[in-house]
Amino acid sequence: MKERHWNNLVGSLRHGQCVLVLGPEIPLSVNSEDSKSASTETTNFTEVLRSQLARDLEEDNRRLSGNTVAAIAQQYEDSEDFGPATLRATAERVLRSRQYGPSSVHHALASLPFSLIVTTCQDNLLVQALQVAQKSPISQRYHLRGDKRDNPEFMLPGSPRCPVVFHLFGDAEEPASLVLSENDVLDFLIRVVSERPPLPNSLLRALKR
Repeated sequence: MKERHWNNLVGSLRHGQCVLVLGPEIPLSVNSEDSKSASTETTNFTEVLRSQLARDLEEDNRRLSGNTVAAIAQQYEDSEDFGPATLRATAERVLRSRQYGPSSVHHALASLPFSLIVTTCQDNLLVQALQVAQKSPISQRYHLRGDKRDNPEFMLPGSPRCPVVFHLFGDAEEPASLVLSENDVLDFLIRVVSERPPLPNSLLRALKR
């Protein structure tokens, strides 16, 4: 990237004109059971959830048929002994566990002047980090299993002091909204493209700008 492009990017970022887009593999702070030990940042929720689902299947004498979290979630969902409701309940328990907290990456991102953050993370650790940074984040999510009423429009404050965090793959605070299995990913794509339900116009306008 040329220097003028870097200068333009840094200037746009400094003035809060950038949208932050995040994937799910942000490191976590794992709180040690020994309060005297320092927390570690060597894993992420993708790996934690994958390991939990795989462990449940193996304890039920199931042979794993994939190694990605979506593939294992699909096997979990298809199993008569588990199913979609148990899958979402397990994901909620993992994603909302107090064992995990914001990492240095969360805190570094929270210090930057973003007014809109679009994330496929399904936890609220970035929201927690923004609150620690003395900001007032507004958490929103896409609900692929809902209708337009479940995906209402929202106002974009346009201020890095009150950033909107939009959970594209759902939010663990509302387990029915979570995109977890391979079928969920396909359903998500179909519903977004067909606009049933549509993404909020306020979000689309902000992304187009």
